Amino acid sequence: MYNDSAHEYQADVQLICEKLGIGRHAFIMLTTKLCRLTSLSPKQMIDKLGEIDDLEAYIFQLRIEQEELAYAAKSYADDF
Repeated sequence: MYNDSAHEYQADVQLICEKLGIGRHAFIMLTTKLCRLTSLSPKQMIDKLGEIDDLEAYIFQLRIEQEELAYAAKSYADDF
Protein backbone atom coordinates (compact mmCIF):
# COMPACT_ATOMS: atom_id res chain seq x y z
CA MET A 1 0.00 0.00 0.00
CA TYR A 2 2.99 2.28 -0.20
CA ASN A 3 4.51 4.28 -3.00
CA ASP A 4 8.28 4.13 -2.64
CA SER A 5 9.08 6.53 -5.46
CA ALA A 6 9.46 9.32 -2.89
CA HIS A 7 12.31 9.55 -0.41
CA GLU A 8 10.04 8.49 2.43
CA TYR A 9 7.32 5.90 2.37
CA GLN A 10 3.98 7.46 1.57
CA ALA A 11 0.67 5.70 1.53
CA ASP A 12 -0.71 5.11 -1.96
CA VAL A 13 -4.14 6.71 -1.61
CA GLN A 14 -5.38 5.29 -4.90
CA LEU A 15 -4.56 1.73 -3.81
CA ILE A 16 -6.24 2.27 -0.44
CA CYS A 17 -9.35 3.68 -2.17
CA GLU A 18 -9.51 0.64 -4.45
CA LYS A 19 -9.00 -1.73 -1.51
CA LEU A 20 -11.80 -0.08 0.48
CA GLY A 21 -14.05 0.37 -2.55
CA ILE A 22 -14.49 4.12 -2.15
CA GLY A 23 -13.64 7.18 -4.23
CA ARG A 24 -11.03 9.79 -3.41
CA HIS A 25 -13.56 12.36 -2.22
CA ALA A 26 -15.22 9.82 0.09
CA PHE A 27 -11.74 8.81 1.27
CA ILE A 28 -10.92 12.41 2.23
CA MET A 29 -14.23 12.85 4.03
CA LEU A 30 -13.85 9.51 5.82
CA THR A 31 -10.26 10.25 6.84
CA THR A 32 -11.27 13.65 8.21
CA LYS A 33 -14.13 12.21 10.25
CA LEU A 34 -12.02 9.34 11.60
CA CYS A 35 -9.18 11.71 12.54
CA ARG A 36 -11.58 13.69 14.67
CA LEU A 37 -12.94 10.57 16.35
CA THR A 38 -9.58 9.01 17.08
CA SER A 39 -7.32 12.05 17.58
CA LEU A 40 -4.89 10.59 15.05
CA SER A 41 -3.11 12.79 12.55
CA PRO A 42 -4.21 12.55 8.91
CA LYS A 43 -1.02 10.69 7.98
CA GLN A 44 -1.51 8.22 10.84
CA MET A 45 -5.14 7.65 9.81
CA ILE A 46 -4.22 7.12 6.16
CA ASP A 47 -1.63 4.56 7.26
CA LYS A 48 -4.26 2.91 9.50
CA LEU A 49 -6.78 2.76 6.64
CA GLY A 50 -4.12 1.07 4.53
CA GLU A 51 -3.74 -1.62 7.19
CA ILE A 52 -7.39 -2.50 7.81
CA ASP A 53 -9.25 -5.07 5.75
CA ASP A 54 -12.84 -4.49 6.88
CA LEU A 55 -13.83 -0.82 6.94
CA GLU A 56 -17.30 -1.45 8.36
CA ALA A 57 -15.91 -3.51 11.26
CA TYR A 58 -13.33 -0.81 12.01
CA ILE A 59 -15.95 1.96 12.07
CA PHE A 60 -18.28 -0.21 14.19
CA GLN A 61 -15.48 -0.78 16.71
CA LEU A 62 -14.75 2.96 16.86
CA ARG A 63 -18.42 3.68 17.55
CA ILE A 64 -18.47 1.16 20.38
CA GLU A 65 -15.34 2.73 21.88
CA GLN A 66 -16.85 6.22 21.59
CA GLU A 67 -20.05 5.09 23.32
CA GLU A 68 -18.06 3.45 26.11
CA LEU A 69 -16.04 6.64 26.61
CA ALA A 70 -19.20 8.76 26.66
CA TYR A 71 -20.82 6.40 29.20
CA ALA A 72 -17.71 6.41 31.38
CA ALA A 73 -17.55 10.21 31.30
CA LYS A 74 -21.23 10.48 32.21
CA SER A 75 -20.85 7.97 35.04
CA TYR A 76 -17.82 9.84 36.33
CA ALA A 77 -19.67 13.16 36.20
CA ASP A 78 -22.66 11.66 38.02
CA ASP A 79 -20.40 10.64 40.92
CA PHE A 80 -19.71 14.28 41.73
